[in-house]
Amino acid sequence: MVCLFSILSTTVFLATLTVADQSDPYFSSPASGASWKSGDHVFYEWRNAPRGQGDIYLYPVDWPSYGISVATNIKSRFVSRRDGYCDGGVNKEPCARYSWVVPADIESGSYFAVLNQKGDEIIHSDEFLIN
Repeated sequence: MVCLFSILSTTVFLATLTVADQSDPYFSSPASGASWKSGDHVFYEWRNAPRGQGDIYLYPVDWPSYGISVATNIKSRFVSRRDGYCDGGVNKEPCARYSWVVPADIESGSYFAVLNQKGDEIIHSDEFLIN
């Protein structure tokens, strides 16, 4: 009976992990309508991205020809607590986080963040403000 319970528990756990990985990747921070200002210590946080390395870019909503590089070659998914802390939400989704200080020389306006992996856009955030 104990062996059967152990097998069933393991099966349910693995099925839960599989379902969590099937959700689309998304930014949980910055949230839509967030407002940051220069000097703020903020977090980019995302869920359900594929494993590997990624880059974060910041783009003004009016899409100039360039993005502002926030971070390069960072983990796109934390595998263990040794990788760092991130909030997987109530569903305990796979996640990752990057902390950033908004630079003093950034122009005010509406922006969105993009997480790239191997040159391909994985996800982009909702629009947020930098004042």
